[in-house]
Amino acid sequence: MVIRFHPSASRHGASPQRATFVVERSGRPLDVVDPSADEAQLVLSLGPGHRGVPLEVVAVELRDGDLLVIHAMRMRAKYAGVYAEGMRWP
Repeated sequence: MVIRFHPSASRHGASPQRATFVVERSGRPLDVVDPSADEAQLVLSLGPGHRGVPLEVVAVELRDGDLLVIHAMRMRAKYAGVYAEGMRWP
């Protein structure tokens, strides 16, 4: 799997390096849309960047299995519960 970046991904200040760190270590990204759909899927990765700052990263799963990151930023409060729950996953 290759992680690619759309130019819009870094408009909130999260670098491709920080976003890649989260995607590679998030363990269990969350499907944003129905996984049975025949279209490209959005996946959400939540986790701390390499400096410990929690980030939210949204990517499009492409047909070839690569990810195209379209959004990356400091994690907003609306994901705090999901993130806390995810930290308990084995």
